[in-house]
Amino acid sequence: MCVYTSTGLYFLIFDSARSAVQQRQLSASLDWACAPLAGAVAALATNPMDLVKTRLQVCATFHEHCIRFHQIYLKGRKKRPI
Repeated sequence: MCVYTSTGLYFLIFDSARSAVQQRQLSASLDWACAPLAGAVAALATNPMDLVKTRLQVCATFHEHCIRFHQIYLKGRKKRPI
């Protein structure tokens, strides 16, 4: 989901910055600088959301594995005489 958000934000910022540069008839180097600027802003805006999403996926998976491991451990303990 964040990939689409990042890409959409990138093109929005890139188009806005490029239009501003072209309207003011600034140098070509500033026109070239629009892409990295848009990429940096899009990454800064969407990375925290992507980090939280990934963290939630990893923690949920890890928690499920811990529960399954614990269940297997308990089943093995019940079969083994103490």
